[in-house]
Amino acid sequence: MSTISQIEVGGSSYDIVGGIFYGEVDNTSTSTAYTATIEGISSLYDGLTIMLRNGIITSASGFTIDINDLGAKPVYNSMASGGTPARETTIFNASYIMLFIYSSTLVDGGCWICYRGYDSNSNTIGYQIRTNSSTLPASDKFYRYRLLFTSLDGTKWVPANTSSSTNATAQRTPNTKVIDPFGPIVYYGSTTAIDANASPSTGALWQQYTLVLGYSFNDTGATLVLSYPAPVFIKCTPQSGGGAKLDGYTQTLPTTADGKIYILLGIAYDETHVELKLEHPVYYYDGNGVRL
Repeated sequence: MSTISQIEVGGSSYDIVGGIFYGEVDNTSTSTAYTATIEGISSLYDGLTIMLRNGIITSASGFTIDINDLGAKPVYNSMASGGTPARETTIFNASYIMLFIYSSTLVDGGCWICYRGYDSNSNTIGYQIRTNSSTLPASDKFYRYRLLFTSLDGTKWVPANTSSSTNATAQRTPNTKVIDPFGPIVYYGSTTAIDANASPSTGALWQQYTLVLGYSFNDTGATLVLSYPAPVFIKCTPQSGGGAKLDGYTQTLPTTADGKIYILLGIAYDETHVELKLEHPVYYYDGNGVRL
């Protein structure tokens, strides 16, 4: 099994390898024990990454995941701090989609690490999170309902495009400004246009939100037809110094080296809408496979 550079979670380092597997919990699951059958997984290994749609409300006392009868493993919070991993105790509603990465070392006996971000659109409660980031000025004038990225130096919001159209089906050319591919991504949920070098209100910026993708990325000038439920990635061209330029969106990771990077944006839940996630892993193909 090939490996890649390490990441830190809860004070421990581990590798991310392979692609992303998608599955749904089966009918033997309970609020504290998820089970699922996912094609292509024959063993649990460090860096195994899955997106799992649950079909039942979880328990606030924590839960386990058992994939293909390989063993029930507890779920831990990706935001644990101070080097002490914490059991995930957030209650997830039915139909949430969650991103998990397996670690054999973070917890004795192995565990799944839950990366925050939930698909709330099939639920009456919903789950939306306003950004707690400082309000940055805009690199360019932008309009309603746009996705915003951060500039490479972290000093400005870079809108996905600068089109003045208020039609979600209008064709839009991605902004050519260099972004930080590892920086935050927020949704501007307002109809008020923001001038270049002006700052949007923090009350209109969201890190977790339901959005119409066509306002930010639309190559064809027609209504988007997204596969769902399935991940949505932002495809980018790497730039010198660690930055990237936006190419557009895709729902397909490469099978051969293409020189691009792919930022996980969120989950499509119908043909036009995406649930923006809190965390955005970046993937690329290195000759051996897709890796983080």
